[in-house]
Amino acid sequence: MKIDSNNNDIINIKKILSEYYGLGRFEFKKYLTFSGFEYKIIFQPHYYYFIFSKKNNKLFCKSLFPNWLNKKSDDSQDTFNENLIAWLKGIKKIQIRKNIINVSIKEGSEKRKQFDEIVKKL
Repeated sequence: MKIDSNNNDIINIKKILSEYYGLGRFEFKKYLTFSGFEYKIIFQPHYYYFIFSKKNNKLFCKSLFPNWLNKKSDDSQDTFNENLIAWLKGIKKIQIRKNIINVSIKEGSEKRKQFDEIVKKL
């Protein structure tokens, strides 16, 4: 099912997403579950996801990946926004790490040579 993009909550979520990555990399889905509707935001092409639901006009974060948070969530709207922003920052953190780890062969060989020279001096 598609998410109704005229919903004020969805407009707010899209505003937050567009500040970090733009909307082109996100896919929005809506699922019917036993407890009601759940919404899923998927970050393409890596399929990182943010699942949330709405009960009594409040949004609740159900699950997210990647999750770098170490605190328990409560039921406030501020916490939902914090979880969404933390999810986006977690994606950025992964991309930064990926760029640090993935170096070209030329740069890698230069670093290994420098390391070898330091080891010989010791």
